[in-house]
Amino acid sequence: MIIPTRILKQGIPAEPAAGGSGERALLASAKRLTIAMLAGVSEAYGERVRDEQQILAHIADPIIDGYAIESVLARTEKLAARDPEAGKLAADMTSVFVADAIDRIVHSAKQVANALGDRAAAIRDRIAPLAGYAGVDSVAARRRIADAVLKVGGHPY
Repeated sequence: MIIPTRILKQGIPAEPAAGGSGERALLASAKRLTIAMLAGVSEAYGERVRDEQQILAHIADPIIDGYAIESVLARTEKLAARDPEAGKLAADMTSVFVADAIDRIVHSAKQVANALGDRAAAIRDRIAPLAGYAGVDSVAARRRIADAVLKVGGHPY
């Protein structure tokens, strides 16, 4: 997988600072978890990491989701600043996406941790905060999103 191997070639990035609130805090936790996965496979496999395609795929997915979460949060914040009413619907869309992405990230991290066995303590420590995220009432949020789509006859933006 090209994404994780490129990052490993450049060197494992520094962990982002803990803190923040809401979805920004979840993003920071997801980044810390992804960095722990990169460090774990690098330590476990060294140069042979390129041969571990299944594990690298489980790392690539959270990297992609992390970028997507960051982008969605920035776009939502920008829209909410410009149009607070539209920002409410965008916040629903963002909350649903982030909750789903966090679930995917946790799943991938568990796969990597299980593959690394005893060498995955740092990964397991970083899974816990994300696995404990209760998420949002996505049923209600998806209904509000669907109502907005039906009201305008297409994508609301």
